[in-house]
Order: sequence, then structure tokens, then C-alpha cells
Amino acid sequence: MLTKISACLFPGLTTKKNQQKFWALGWAFFFILGAYWIQRALKSTVIFTIAFPEEFNWPHATAKTFYLRLKTYVPWVIMLLVMIYSWYVLKLSKKRLLCILWSIYAFVFFLYAVFFFFFMHYPDQIGWLPLAIMGCTNFLIVESFGALAIPMFWALIDSITTTDSARKGFPLIYTLGHLGALIFTFLPYMQNKIYPLPSRNILFALMLISSIAIVFAVFILKKMPTEYQDQHIQTSSTSYPVKKTEQHWLKKLLSFFFTGPLLLLKKPYLLGVFIVSTFQEIIIQVIDIQINSTAVEIFGSKESMQFLNLQLQNGVLTQTLNLLLSALVLNSMLNCLKPGTILKSVPLISAGLFSGLFLFLIFGPADLTIQLYVLCLALILIRVLMYSVNNPCKEIMWIPIDKKIKLQAKGWVDSVGSRLIKSSAATLNRTSSQFTIYSTCILVLGIWASASVAVGNKNKKLLAKKEVIR
Repeated sequence: MLTKISACLFPGLTTKKNQQKFWALGWAFFFILGAYWIQRALKSTVIFTIAFPEEFNWPHATAKTFYLRLKTYVPWVIMLLVMIYSWYVLKLSKKRLLCILWSIYAFVFFLYAVFFFFFMHYPDQIGWLPLAIMGCTNFLIVESFGALAIPMFWALIDSITTTDSARKGFPLIYTLGHLGALIFTFLPYMQNKIYPLPSRNILFALMLISSIAIVFAVFILKKMPTEYQDQHIQTSSTSYPVKKTEQHWLKKLLSFFFTGPLLLLKKPYLLGVFIVSTFQEIIIQVIDIQINSTAVEIFGSKESMQFLNLQLQNGVLTQTLNLLLSALVLNSMLNCLKPGTILKSVPLISAGLFSGLFLFLIFGPADLTIQLYVLCLALILIRVLMYSVNNPCKEIMWIPIDKKIKLQAKGWVDSVGSRLIKSSAATLNRTSSQFTIYSTCILVLGIWASASVAVGNKNKKLLAKKEVIR
């Protein structure tokens, strides 16, 4: 059956080996992305409506203040975790280390499910401090989950994929991933509409479901056929023998960690890939923070279920469009157009959407409900462009890079670099006026568009000459 589906929707996957590899990776992505989108909805709901209740005498704007401050703390947490990860990646295979990492997150989310179980049955016995600690730590852990668990999964995929097979197989992985995210957000959303439960019960159930989903992803990855594990594509004729010289562990760790950002300064192509991989996050963060603040103004800080429903609704609409685009359009786009050509169009479309939003907020109606719907629509469309168009193409941009350079740079870009950009957006929202925020976003869109053109042209030359960045 899977063979027939592959032949119909993904005709490029002609060999049984490629079908098995990409279906296995796709199902792992199905569960891990589903768990992540549940946690995305819970993260904002918990921090804005549960962690800082006004009955404990928290000021009205406390949640937004903590939200923006935590965004600025996230990169430092990610840096610490990446340093630990970088140390162990020198000792363990990518696949084994990824299974361990996912298992840790599954256990942590299970502990949060236990917390909400007690919160569900004994709400009066949990004071302001445990709630505040729970909200802040949950926010940081979910951010680290998105910064480590998913990028390291794609690092594993890049290490066993060529440019040709990526163009054929990535649409399948993204389709299954978006399907998982859609199902895991749609089911609780519909359950809330048909048979609403108390918010504490929903939070407990969703935490538990996300933990179980990660366990399934670990199981699939461990059962992946051995011939697909840890096969590195030789992208350079240069070999890098491992020197047996003894160095202090801290020196090796710092050297491995800080080589990534230094490579961005030395290699213009890597700097361009960093920009096209991360700069859209500034636009998304600005709109997302505006949505959360507007939602709190409309619903109030006590209406956790309305806030959660809004997050789930946005997730359902985003993943529905992602699924349709990945399954029906992306494969044809990658087969008909060069990835670099597609990459150039994303910032231009995003600029049009953002400019329209900016003009609407200035000259449109002052009704907060209407503004909230327009903000959600803009966020959904820009996220769809990022997840279903920009991300597959920017992953392909990483392939014509020597594997040693890729190992040193990609992990830093996808984890620390992306969170530094998000932190910058949070700082911008916290310290600047609305005019300054939107003016900065327009500047960011210009830089992003210029980098997309440069990276797309350079990638085209690399593929034509069969060269790699080294």
C-alpha cells in the first residue's frame, strides 16, 4: 500500500530502498512534530493563563513580561545544551544520541503530565511559586525541544542524503510531519468543541500524549534499517583523519562549539544559509507576540481554554495548509524548479503579507477581535511559507557542504543561531515602539531577500560544477 501511495504522490521515489528510508524517517517526523506542536500550544497557554494568576496578586502584564524575558534567556540555555550535545556527538553516533535526546524529553514531558495530574485533583494545594517555576521551566524546555530535537533529526537526515534523493524524498518527510502536527492539534481542538473538559484535564492529557508520541518516534528511529544509519555522504575528496592527540576535554568542547560561528564569518555561503534559515523568525516572533498580547486583552488571563483553543486553531489551519502544500505542490515544485529559485520567492511573498498587515493595523478598524483574526491569518500564511517551502529548500542548501564543515556549522545555526534571532525579536518587542519594530522587520525582509538571491545563485553554481564548500 505504501508503495502505491509513494508512486502516486512521490513518483521520484522509484527504488524500494529509498521508499523504506524516507517512509521510516517520515513516520518518525510524524510523531516528533506532532508532539512539538502540542507543546507549542501548551507553552504559550501555560505562561499566559496559568503560571501567573491574578488571584496570587500578580500584576496584569506579568505574563507578557516573563514571556519576553524568557525569550531572551532561551539562547543561553540552548548554548549550554548544545555544548553538552556537542561533547557527546564526538563520542556517540548521531542516531543513538538522537534517541537518547528524544527519550529525555519524553521523560520530562511525562513529569509535567504528573504535575498537571496533581494540579487537576489538588489545585488548592499548589501555590504561586510551583506554578511560576513550572511555567518558566516548561517554556524553556519546549524552546530547547524545538531548537535541538528537530534540527538534530534533520542533521541525521542530511548525513544520509544526497541532493538528488533529497529533492525526491523530502516532500514525503514533510508531508508526514505536517500530517502528524495536524492530527495532534486537530483532535484536542475538536474534543474541546464537542465535549469540553476542565482546562486542567486537557493540559494533563496533552502533556501525556506528547510524551507518548516522542516514545513512538524513538521506537521508529531505533528500528530503522541498519543500512540507513550513520551513512555519511562523501561530499569532498578530502579526508579528515581523527588525530589521536590528547587534549583537555574543555578545550576540545570549546573548540568544537565556537568553530560554528567562526565558519559563518569565513564562508559567505554559510552566512547566507544562516540568514535564510533564521531571519524569518523575527517576523514570526513579532506577529506571535502581538497575537498573544491581543488574545489576553480579549479573553482575560483566566480563560485558559479559550487561549488554548486559539493556539490549537492556528495550529490546525497552519498544518492543514502545510499538508496540502507538501503533498500536492512541493514535490512538483522541486522537480520543476531549482531549490534556489524557490528560495528566492519566499521573502518576497512574506514581504507582501507583512506590508499588508502593517497597513491594516495602521489604517484598519480598531476592533481587537478583527485585529486578532487578521494577525492570526498573517502568521498562518507566513508559517506555511516557512515550513513547507523555505525549510525544505534551505535544508537542500546544506547538502553541497563538506561534511566536516556541516557538522561544525549546522548544529549551531539550527539551534543557537535561530534562538538568538528569536531572542533579538523578543528584545525588540520589549524595548522598542511599534514603529521601530515594524521598520526593523522591513529591513530584515530586505536582508533576507538579498541573502536568498545570493545563496540560490551560489548553490546553482556549486551543483553545475559539482563542487562543495570546504
